[in-house]
Amino acid sequence: MIKLDDVSAERLMFDLKYHNILSGENNANINELYSLLQKLDIASYGDIEKARKLLSMLDSRLKHVSGYVEHQNEKGKEPVLYTFDTFKGYGVDDETISKTDNNNKINDLLINNPARGGYSWEKNPRYKDWSVAYVKFLLGHLDEWNMKNAFMSKAIGFGELKTQRLVNAINLYDKQLAKQYKETGKRSRGENLLYVDFDEKSNIVLDNLYEMTECLVDSGDDFIWGKLTDKDKLRLMEAVKRSGVEENQAIVCNLIGMFSNYTTLNELKQGATKPKTLRKFIVK
Repeated sequence: MIKLDDVSAERLMFDLKYHNILSGENNANINELYSLLQKLDIASYGDIEKARKLLSMLDSRLKHVSGYVEHQNEKGKEPVLYTFDTFKGYGVDDETISKTDNNNKINDLLINNPARGGYSWEKNPRYKDWSVAYVKFLLGHLDEWNMKNAFMSKAIGFGELKTQRLVNAINLYDKQLAKQYKETGKRSRGENLLYVDFDEKSNIVLDNLYEMTECLVDSGDDFIWGKLTDKDKLRLMEAVKRSGVEENQAIVCNLIGMFSNYTTLNELKQGATKPKTLRKFIVK
């Protein structure tokens, strides 16, 4: 007796891939179906039958959420969503985007005051393990329970102001790493862009750390992560003056990481201490 599990779905996948299928659907829908079946690792018509049965379990949940969405739309509610297309705009390939965003964490974004030593996640340490890819996903979606931004719903303590700073930090991250991609060419394809040329860049930063920090603190008070108070600025300068002191190591590491990750090698070679090299950290 023949079972659906015995019938290969290979020809179906071929037909979907090359649109050789008799269907009233347009090519965009066929592409989406092909991508979905690929993700589900469909190999036979038995797999398709199982997928149909399993997906039917979601009908009631989908109906509930669809009704909630319709209700919100009737009330004129506008969603608070953030999307990030800078990488694509600069022509960064999908593999490199995935490697970069999935391997970098929220703490790699410039949302922490470098003068405060460690990271500001004492109350919610689990945030530090969220990847940039996951943070972007949450920011671009709504929570089904309250139809509010999924990031703000999940990340307790992130209000609108702090979330907007996070969005600004992601935009800076995207723009800087896209610039890194453009500058480094083929050798950065498939790599984590945040760490391309890191050793060479950090050596230049270390040689110019005092001057770069001095230029930073003299450039303003409002930065991508928030304010730098006079006390913060003094703490930064004291740390780089006495970088060998153990209690200053965390701040020095913050500065080296920040300056190395958010500049390109050419920028540093052309003038590590030039104001324009550090202008990106300042909120105008």
